[in-house]
Amino acid sequence: MSDVPMLKYVVLGPGDLDDLMTLLAKHYFSRENTVTMARILNTTKSRVDLFQDPTVKQVLYMDIFCVHPDYGRQGVCKKLVQKCHDLGEERECQMAAGVMTSLYSQKLCSDLGYEDCATFHLNTVKETLLDLSTLNTTKFKIMTKYLSTKYKFTYK
Repeated sequence: MSDVPMLKYVVLGPGDLDDLMTLLAKHYFSRENTVTMARILNTTKSRVDLFQDPTVKQVLYMDIFCVHPDYGRQGVCKKLVQKCHDLGEERECQMAAGVMTSLYSQKLCSDLGYEDCATFHLNTVKETLLDLSTLNTTKFKIMTKYLSTKYKFTYK
């Protein structure tokens, strides 16, 4: 057996948003990068209709994957995403979706069976102060996965 401790999961509500943003800004991202990411996410979410499939009533939406660098490349993020899928199915979500801005998250989601729904170039949504040289890609994707095999729809 491994020495890796069991992960604990909690369900966050709207009241936890300030604490979560503070944690992200303090330990993972600068406030400027967090605000920029929020703008990118809000801009792209409005460009794709995930509910064009009539069987989709609820979508599990994942925005940001964060793993402490000391635990990178150990499958932690993959387990977190899989746990999100389990929680989504428990809550009767038919689809999981997210904006994948990193090549790493794009590959992870591809490996988990996600499909590309839309691809954007950062030039289409960039802010005037967005420094593209700090990113590992200039393209990002909205990726989706049906959480149950009984749902399947092809985007036009």
